[in-house]
Amino acid sequence: MVRFPNPGSSVQNLYLIFNSLYDALSKRDFFGLDDMSKVLTDQRLAASSGFTGEQALEMSYRDDRSLDPVYNQSKMYSEFFRMLGWISSLENEALKFQFTLLGFYATKSKLNPIKFVEQSLLGICYPNDNIRNLNAGNTRPFKSFLITASNLSNIVCRDELILGPMSHDDNTSEATQQSLQKLRNVRGNDKLLKEELAHLSGLIEITENTMQNYTRIPIAALEYTDWMEKKKMKGIYSVSKTFLSLTEYGKEASLWLENCIDFRKSDFENLPEEFKKSFIIVSFYTMLERAGFDISPMLEEINEHIILVNENVCSREDILFSPYQVLSAKIVNDALGWRSSNSEVSESVGVTISSGSFQRTVLMYDVFPSEKVSKSDHQSEPLVFQILDDFKKGISFEIILKQLMDSVKNMKKEEFYPLIAKLFSIAGLKCEDTRHGINYERWDAIIYLNDGTVIPVEIKSPTEELSISVKGVRQALENKIVLLSREAYKTKKTKTSLVVGYLMPNNRSEVSTLINNIKKTYDIKIGVIDFESLLKIVLQRILFERAINFDDIENLEGMINVKDIETTK
Repeated sequence: MVRFPNPGSSVQNLYLIFNSLYDALSKRDFFGLDDMSKVLTDQRLAASSGFTGEQALEMSYRDDRSLDPVYNQSKMYSEFFRMLGWISSLENEALKFQFTLLGFYATKSKLNPIKFVEQSLLGICYPNDNIRNLNAGNTRPFKSFLITASNLSNIVCRDELILGPMSHDDNTSEATQQSLQKLRNVRGNDKLLKEELAHLSGLIEITENTMQNYTRIPIAALEYTDWMEKKKMKGIYSVSKTFLSLTEYGKEASLWLENCIDFRKSDFENLPEEFKKSFIIVSFYTMLERAGFDISPMLEEINEHIILVNENVCSREDILFSPYQVLSAKIVNDALGWRSSNSEVSESVGVTISSGSFQRTVLMYDVFPSEKVSKSDHQSEPLVFQILDDFKKGISFEIILKQLMDSVKNMKKEEFYPLIAKLFSIAGLKCEDTRHGINYERWDAIIYLNDGTVIPVEIKSPTEELSISVKGVRQALENKIVLLSREAYKTKKTKTSLVVGYLMPNNRSEVSTLINNIKKTYDIKIGVIDFESLLKIVLQRILFERAINFDDIENLEGMINVKDIETTK
């Protein structure tokens, strides 16, 4: 039987807890359960004996750690996050962990975590090289849950989940049919259902109550993803019983799962050695794409791997395989160029985060309906609706971009500065340009972050300088120093100071050298954004409802890198 940990029944809370753990622990080479417990209690995410914070840890501590409630709660969190592939154990040390590259991207999907969680749930698969789950068999649980329901009148109840997909292999059609037949035999027969549950309990030596507890996370996840919804139903068994009913979205997911190519551990091991690295890279980024990320900035860089997989294995769009949830983290890290201890990514796979290259690729992903740009959001900004009208008339993304670039080329600062502030706000970052004549506010604009802090913005209009120069970078440094010293606004030294202008620097190496020197001398990050890159981000938001990862802007060091991105919906 597949055993799911039971740290809580709110998947949304589990996601928020993971983000808190990542923020606190991701800079470490590794972390343990006690480190997790301290974060949970410090941030009031766990309690013991009615206490929170340091007192909770003290009240919870037992010499026998198996009796320590906070420690055990942390252990359950770690088990679930390992199942999702967001953390992995160190080799030969099961209770010491590192964040995976998948976990890194989990924290970048804050505007739309549901799609990311959905793909991570589908990635759970046994057997694998990371988790020893006794008697789990050969199964992909969430795929099996959906397919089971779709074959049983689109409904399934908790006890049927236990008897069927949680206790049967699904790696062959014969195994799946055996599981379905067992459920067809018991459906509607209360007595037989109870007998089969009691028989299973005795066979695996787990109480019925514990088996039911193992369904808490799966049921919560099936609802959270909108694959299923709970319905109280009469007439199926002798008493009214709560069933999980497939939604229309769940039916679509089931249909795709019926037809996808489900790769398991043995399938990967049977691949020729020369295909394995490419398969890891392609399946990983295909999973990210399904999770809502725009991977087009890196498609060119991984194209040779895509061709190899498409021609020798199968079409990448059909692959159901999550490398971090099946293979050892070391194998996946080596293929992707990920070094989890310092959160760097090899440029060979297209994500540029290291300070050495002075570029940061901005990934974009679908936003919630509530985050879409609407008339009520920007009634005072006609630019938004002019863009929408042009696009509806069939004017291409590229032409709209060029027209906007041309329209501001001769703008003076009185027009350009407020425009930059409006564009940042439309992109999703609240921004205000500074009122002229206020000497103590020497920065040109301020971005307000969700944590209550701000980022200063130095702006250079096209009539001041067509290309951003070292002068703008020096002024961005001065902005940050003044902001830190005068405390006019709350800011953090770790956050960037931005300079925004019409074109990228003519002499990029000179600007990069200065930014590097500033970082070494003052430990301050300077980020450079050109008008075209900002427009691309804004157009994606307006036309295709795609949002930036705000962390990419907040932590920008060096020149932003918005590559050619999707220009059709």
